[in-house]
Amino acid sequence: MLSFLAHLDAVELASFFLLIFKPIGCAFTKGSLEHTKEGYPWEIVIKDVVHSNFIECVDLQNIHKLSYKKKSGFLHMVKDILESFGRDQVTPYMHALLAFCFRILQSCKISTGVNVGTSTPEFTTTSGAKDLRTLSFKVLSAVLSKYDELDFPPVYWDIFFGIARPMIIKLKEEAASSDGPSALFSCLLAMSRSIYLVPILEREEELVPNMLPLLSNKNASASIVSAALSFIENILELEAEDMNVASSILLPHMTTLILNMKALLSTQRKFTR
Repeated sequence: MLSFLAHLDAVELASFFLLIFKPIGCAFTKGSLEHTKEGYPWEIVIKDVVHSNFIECVDLQNIHKLSYKKKSGFLHMVKDILESFGRDQVTPYMHALLAFCFRILQSCKISTGVNVGTSTPEFTTTSGAKDLRTLSFKVLSAVLSKYDELDFPPVYWDIFFGIARPMIIKLKEEAASSDGPSALFSCLLAMSRSIYLVPILEREEELVPNMLPLLSNKNASASIVSAALSFIENILELEAEDMNVASSILLPHMTTLILNMKALLSTQRKFTR
């Protein structure tokens, strides 16, 4: 079906994008569900122009009440859309898709520890929240890789780092227990490649101090060490393009970087003997 729709232009796809929000429409705010002669306010916006403040139309508490199946299904649908449609087709509706992606990601924090005054059904379990968190990061990784020039409002990054911060602090533990980079790691790699997104990395002070030790972590898989190296290399390449990013992100940690690179090279020499 998506392969057929991929031949339509952005205007012709408006009805399709309206339909994919129908199953989760109860997650909109009360004001967005007040029906008028022209239709629901959220429908009018999607038919017209979707701006970055669309996230204000999506209620976090209502997102939390959605079943795991609906949230997971929506994220899988967005992932398929990003893979099947072109930039010109998706961009007009991107903030509507991201509004739900970020709210679902934000709801994962609620699901794992914050009392929202509701019962605790199957879809708010810790395992379910972790699965949705991973899927949300996979979707965002695809967006950050392909749509890095998009206007990402501060609220997006507040949610992103609010969820990512505890995971960033545990990067070393991840390296010891994972065969490859996580979905969050993929997001960070995508950001490190973009002149538009790499400055955002400065928001998280713990990122670089927890990323660099992966280089010398003897328990880390080759793919994770390679990903950590790529993260650093991407930032240095942007610096070579006179973007002045390495000095603000890497320079404060240059001693740690050199020590971990030295340990990595020492380990590599042992394996090549």
